[in-house]
Amino acid sequence: MQAVILVAGKSSRFYPFTNVAHKALVKIMGKTLLEHTLLSIKTTGITDIIIVVNRDNPIEQILGDGQRLGLTIHYAIQHEPRGMGDALLQAAPYITGEFFLTNANHSDFHEFYQAMVEKNRGKDDIVLLGRKQEVTGIYGCMQIEGDKVTGFIEKPTDMIQSSLRHIGIYLFTRAYLEVLKQTPQDENHLEHAIDAYAKQGRVTFVETEKETLTLKYAWDLLGIKNYLLRDLSHFISPDAEVASHAIIESPVYIDSGAKVFEGACLKGPCYIGKNAVVGTNALVRGGTCIEEKAVAGAYMEMTNTLMMHESTTHSGFIGDSVIGSKTKIGAMICTANVRLDRRNISAEVRKKKIDSFRRHLGAVVGDNVTVGAGVITMPGIIIGNDTVIGPATTVMENVPDKTTYYTDFRTIVQRKIRGENKV
Repeated sequence: MQAVILVAGKSSRFYPFTNVAHKALVKIMGKTLLEHTLLSIKTTGITDIIIVVNRDNPIEQILGDGQRLGLTIHYAIQHEPRGMGDALLQAAPYITGEFFLTNANHSDFHEFYQAMVEKNRGKDDIVLLGRKQEVTGIYGCMQIEGDKVTGFIEKPTDMIQSSLRHIGIYLFTRAYLEVLKQTPQDENHLEHAIDAYAKQGRVTFVETEKETLTLKYAWDLLGIKNYLLRDLSHFISPDAEVASHAIIESPVYIDSGAKVFEGACLKGPCYIGKNAVVGTNALVRGGTCIEEKAVAGAYMEMTNTLMMHESTTHSGFIGDSVIGSKTKIGAMICTANVRLDRRNISAEVRKKKIDSFRRHLGAVVGDNVTVGAGVITMPGIIIGNDTVIGPATTVMENVPDKTTYYTDFRTIVQRKIRGENKV
C-alpha cells in the first residue's frame, strides 16, 4: 500500500500566510503539518510515500528521501496549478497498486485507515470518507444509495437528499487512474472522474461521526492545533529553565532552552517550543502553542492561540488567535474573540465574508507585523504581513499587507478645571 500527498496548490484562501511555499509547512508543536501527517500515515504501516509538489516548493530539501522519518519518499512535480486530478496524474508513474490520496493536513489519517481498507478488501472499488454535515458551497458532496456512492458533486449550492460531505481522504485503485486519464481536465478533474466511476457502481464509502481536520483558512490551524494537543505528553526538558514559583498544570510540553519566569502559570494542554519564553506572571492556557524563540511577555494572558516562531508580546490578552512569525506586539493588546450576540464569527477572505463556524475567534495576524501599545482587534479580523498598527488603535476591519494603520488623535479637547483653562 502507498500514500500520495498533494502539496502543490497555491493555498490562496490561507491568507495572510500565503507567502509560505505551502500551508503544509506551517509548524505546530515544532513540526510542520506535513510531518505530522507523514507520522500519522507511518503508524498504519504505510512507508512508501509520493509527495506532489510544485516547481518552487522546498519540501524535498526539507524532508529529503524520508529516511529521517523512517519513510521512503518520492517526489512528483506539478508544473502548473491544474487541480488535484492533474497533480495525481503526475504521481501515477510511481504508483504500483492500491493507494491512499490525502491532503497534507490530515494528521488524523490513522483514525480512518483501517475502516477504509476493510471496506474495499478483495474488491476493485474506490472508497471515500464522508460525514453528515449541512454545509454547502464549501465541500464536495457524495450522493449515496445503500452502501454505494452514486454521484459526486463539488461544492453544491443546495443540500442534496441522502448525501455526505466528503472528507479529503481517498482509497484509490490503479483502475481509477485510467478513468482519470480519460476525463477532460478542469479544476474539478478529480471529482468528475470519481463521479464517472460512481456511475459504474464502483465507489463505496465509510461514514464517520468524528470531527475531521480541514485546512482551507488560516483559523483552521486552531482546530489542527487542538487535535495535536489531545495526545500531548507532559514533559519538561532538563535544558529548560522553569522558575520554582511557576505553576505548571499538566499536560505541558516545555522544550529545550525554553524559559518560564516567576509567577507564570501554564495550564495544559500547552506547548512551549525551543528557546521560547513565558514571562513573569503570564497565564498560558486553553491549548496554546508558543513556537520556537517566541515570547509571551510578563502579565500576558494567552488562550487557545498559536504563536509562530520568533514572535514577541508584552502584556494583555490574546485569545483564539493565530499570530504569524517575527511579529512584535506591544503592551495591553486585546484580541476580542466573541461577538456581543454570541453568534458565529465571520471573517473576510478574498473580499468574501466566510462563516468560520466558530463562536470564539480572535485575530489572525500575519508575519513581520508591528503592533503598538493598547491595540484592540475585533473578532475575526485579519491583519496582513509587514503591517504596522499604531498605538491605542481599535482595528475594526481587515488590514492589507504593508499598511500603516492607526487612529488619528489630532483633535484637542479643552475643559475648565477649577477656574483655569487646561488642555
